[in-house]
Amino acid sequence: MRVATCPACGKQFKAATDDELVQQGIQHAKEAHADQNLNDDQVKQIVAQSARDE
Repeated sequence: MRVATCPACGKQFKAATDDELVQQGIQHAKEAHADQNLNDDQVKQIVAQSARDE
């Protein structure tokens, strides 16, 4: 299981792969942080830097 945490609000995401974490992160960014205008590549970068094994 892979885990990543949103740096803006601390919400934690869990998924089997980093790709799944990215998809969750993209959806979360659109819903919770639309004002930050994060693009998919920025979310991928955040996941790549913060994802870890649980």
